[in-house]
Amino acid sequence: MTTETLPAVFRGGNWQLLRAREREILVEGPRGTGKTFTILYLINLLCNDLPHFRALIVRKYQRTLSSTCLRTFNEQVVASGQGVSFYGGSESEPAAYRYRNGSRILLAGMDEPDKLKGAEVDIVYVNEAPDISEDEWQSLLPLLRHLHEGKRLIEDQRLVGDCNPANAGHWLNQRCERGQTRRITTKLRDNPAYYDDDGVLTEAGAAYLATLTSLTGPRRERWLEGRWTGTENAIYPSFDRSIHVRPLEPGLYFKATIIGEDYGTEHLCAVAPMSIDQWNRRWVREVWAETDQDQGKSLNRVVGLFKERYKTHRGRVDPNQAFLAGQHGFSVAKGGNGGAQGPPRLHRIDLMEPLFYTFPGGRVPGPREEGRLVVAQAPFEEGDSPGFFLVEGMPGIDELADEIEGYHYVYTETPRGKAKNVYRTNENRIAAVEYANEEWEEGAPSYPYMGRDEQTDREMRRLRPVQPPAQVGYRRN
Repeated sequence: MTTETLPAVFRGGNWQLLRAREREILVEGPRGTGKTFTILYLINLLCNDLPHFRALIVRKYQRTLSSTCLRTFNEQVVASGQGVSFYGGSESEPAAYRYRNGSRILLAGMDEPDKLKGAEVDIVYVNEAPDISEDEWQSLLPLLRHLHEGKRLIEDQRLVGDCNPANAGHWLNQRCERGQTRRITTKLRDNPAYYDDDGVLTEAGAAYLATLTSLTGPRRERWLEGRWTGTENAIYPSFDRSIHVRPLEPGLYFKATIIGEDYGTEHLCAVAPMSIDQWNRRWVREVWAETDQDQGKSLNRVVGLFKERYKTHRGRVDPNQAFLAGQHGFSVAKGGNGGAQGPPRLHRIDLMEPLFYTFPGGRVPGPREEGRLVVAQAPFEEGDSPGFFLVEGMPGIDELADEIEGYHYVYTETPRGKAKNVYRTNENRIAAVEYANEEWEEGAPSYPYMGRDEQTDREMRRLRPVQPPAQVGYRRN
């Protein structure tokens, strides 16, 4: 491959990336600079030019690959008729793109580390690198050991990540500051779709820049200005009020509503009904939160109100409240110190986090689609959207958004090493939402139901359109 004859236009940081040869490289910048496209373009070139080349594309969660960087790869990078086929993977082998010349692009998530064991590659690409831990980043370095017929296909095997900046104290930023990882900065001007060769905004660029300019707070600083800022160790760093807080959309159908409960005496009791629409997106309808000052009478009244208002009897309570679960007819959230899936609280976060990403047409994949890395086929009448929303203007929603923005991890040293835990202050509302989502993802429904990714058209036609609830009959927090 010769970068002097590349058919696409590459500028600034994207051009630097094509010529970079360091062992560890981070490509950072605001949204829309073309960094993901450039990395995928480079990988595809190497696979075509070097028979038997091996690349690995990885994200924190494998199931999010299909709706993110693989969509860019399929729609903008791989040419039709190029002879690239897709293999869906197996229990022991990761999914992969297979080239006619023997090259392979392996696809995996850090949530399934067993599929990476024994992998030998020439280049690793971590899409949205801040989502993984530093230990996970370092665990990928030993995979850069591929040999073909006893020789390296490229001398400078490398680990490449891309990102929009996160908080300034993030390990990835600190790793760049220490000189362990080369930092390449990209700008919106590097993208020829948004700026022409004379540096003048295109029509598409002007529209996109107007969208970024309308953002506020940390999202503006990260996505427009490219600054490392915000809550350190944020649990849901992708949360953005301008995106995730919105009114109910016309034409929604809800196939289930689940009530999450977090009980407290010194801290707040919180109750949150969460509805699942026809595309598997989650909508937190409202939130009640108060301290228990009347031996649970107010809590019982609110749960009864929500059951009636949202026509549901399904819910989940916190792990220490089996008695409360029996009173309300709900299940109990997973407790203990964790098993194969890790500590239950962290596992619930793992279930929730991908919902903040953007999905084509707003279609959140079900379990079978996730396992096969199936990409929802466009075009859709509906625009792309995340899989998680808070219903704007409803009681408790602003307070829940405040909690999410301040929700973060703390790390403590133990005899076994550094332990990650949730900071247990001002997190009762989001805990209730996580219980509800765990019930939807892993609980057993109390009524006949085919499963969230097997809903039939006949069933959907029986569902009634969503009606905005009447004003609630309790005091707002």
